[in-house]
Amino acid sequence: MKSVPFYNPTKSYQENFIKGPFGVFSNNQTLKHLGEPQHRFLDFPVYQPFGIPAGSLINANFVQAAFKKGFDLCVYKTVRTRVYPCHPHPNILAVHVVGKVTLAKAKRGLVADTDYDAPPLSITNSFGVPSKKILIFGKRI
Repeated sequence: MKSVPFYNPTKSYQENFIKGPFGVFSNNQTLKHLGEPQHRFLDFPVYQPFGIPAGSLINANFVQAAFKKGFDLCVYKTVRTRVYPCHPHPNILAVHVVGKVTLAKAKRGLVADTDYDAPPLSITNSFGVPSKKILIFGKRI
């Protein structure tokens, strides 16, 4: 990899959960926006009308780091009501497509592997909605 992404696909989900985020998201520096937000999302002012979707924001450390790096829209990973393990590693694969993804290309099959250096980088993931025990008012449920 040319640079380490904040969710490191070469590490397991558990390693990412415990030690992450990685790369520039781990340096604890906060991006300061200048001026007023120029966009709106659900009628709230935002600096950028795009963010990070659920999937790679696997716990509060990842969400906090994303906000510190200036992302206004950060979607926390879905959780189950019961403990559920993550799908086996690797959870993220690079998808290699020449040109645009079309239905015809998808029907022929796409190449997905662990070559994260081949630009432009597109990915697919499969986590399986992993969930830990839930604490409510200090009690595990």
